[in-house]
Amino acid sequence: MNAPCDIRFAHADASAYVTGAYPDEEFWDDLRRVTDGQTTEPLARLVIQASADIDRWMLARGVRWQAPLRGTLHLARTNIFMLGGGKAMMNALYAAAARVGSIGERIVRAAHEVGMTLPPHLRAY
Repeated sequence: MNAPCDIRFAHADASAYVTGAYPDEEFWDDLRRVTDGQTTEPLARLVIQASADIDRWMLARGVRWQAPLRGTLHLARTNIFMLGGGKAMMNALYAAAARVGSIGERIVRAAHEVGMTLPPHLRAY
């Protein structure tokens, strides 16, 4: 059985996967509270801002989300839950990576296309 797996992310509105908005400032306040203020603000704010499109980014790579849970679970507004859990998420992301090839392969291919000669340690791709 796969355990539930979720991601907390900033978002402006409700969607098919979350029940309401979770603004950057509320996310920041929550993060400060759970870390007892022991966090690096510039890095935390960068991660919060970058999280805003994680649902769409992962969906485009095959990760499936489940509809928000109702009832006593209060995370349905702030967190998005993966259908099939973390194992299903990793399988989808690995499959997406396999479809595009490794970054090393892409660099080597691009270098050859423009006539570059790569150092020997990079030719292994």
